[in-house]
Amino acid sequence: MTDELQTSWILSRNSELTAEQEQQVNDKLEALGLPRSRYTDTPQDPQQCGVAVNQCDKPAVSQFNASEYLGVWYEIARFGLAPFEAGAQCVTAEYSLAGDNNVTVHNRMYNTSAGAFNDIIGWAEFDDPNSGEAKLTVHFPDVPVEAPYWVLDTDYKSYSIVWACREPTDETSNITETSWVLSRTSEMSGELVQQVNAKLEELGLPRDRYTDTPQDPAGCKVDNGSNGDGGAAALGPAIALMLAAAIALLFSL
Repeated sequence: MTDELQTSWILSRNSELTAEQEQQVNDKLEALGLPRSRYTDTPQDPQQCGVAVNQCDKPAVSQFNASEYLGVWYEIARFGLAPFEAGAQCVTAEYSLAGDNNVTVHNRMYNTSAGAFNDIIGWAEFDDPNSGEAKLTVHFPDVPVEAPYWVLDTDYKSYSIVWACREPTDETSNITETSWVLSRTSEMSGELVQQVNAKLEELGLPRDRYTDTPQDPAGCKVDNGSNGDGGAAALGPAIALMLAAAIALLFSL
């Protein structure tokens, strides 16, 4: 008489069990008469397995306070496809209230190739104003494509972590991500850097994925302006429609 054939799997919501979870599962296996030693581990390293992430499911800030978020933010770092920002320095975003569900978006950057400032003005609206979540969609004039803007974490007064994500399409099996680290000042303190880096790890967005954005006023040749217009007079030629389209398509601030 032959032994019956048995097959068993251990499954998890995450690619790796914590030590506590491992112990809990092992104890349960023993109770079921399925000792852990009978199992073979399944490699789950995303780098090697090429795991496809197919959901834009990171949690955004809840009970978001739009009024406290308004004002100027400096781009400290970014990752993702943003060719319109190639060679860009002194990137800032200024937000002002435009209505119950609308925020005016004013982006500026110093283009080192052109040797001039560029800017573009658009607007953002909350996806669901009644949810309290910091999930917005950004629009720009004469550009038909919308861009997501999710605030994953912020303390309103010193830093913000912004994430833009698009679900897979017929052309790609993975989500498309872009993210920015923003600050109320052009430079973060060492303590704040550590705090933000720890939060990025927690969100599954390790800091080494980001590229630093130069914010040296001297290097960027920032003109703070003496006309009381916040330097608007120092801006170069108006942004071309092509740049506007690129910004909308590739998740501008």
